Amino acid sequence: MGGGFMLLALNAHQARLDGQASMGMMIAGLAMMGFAELFIDPVAMAQITRLNLPGVTGVLTGIYMLATGAVANWLAGVVAQQTTESQN
Repeated sequence: MGGGFMLLALNAHQARLDGQASMGMMIAGLAMMGFAELFIDPVAMAQITRLNLPGVTGVLTGIYMLATGAVANWLAGVVAQQTTESQN
């Protein structure tokens, strides 16, 4: 996961210097993050279903999805607002 973020950050730095971003590095970075997610999510879901109390599997799975989805997207929006330059 970190390798994908590093590729995207390196590509953004290169774009700032040259004015052009590499499409290959963008695809490689996003692919690395996608593959990392494919390895992380099944392990987390297996642990949730194995370690929970009987009858609350759906609730705990929903909480996990909410925590990793909605909260992560909200945090990404906050970071994006803090890192963008003002157009004024």
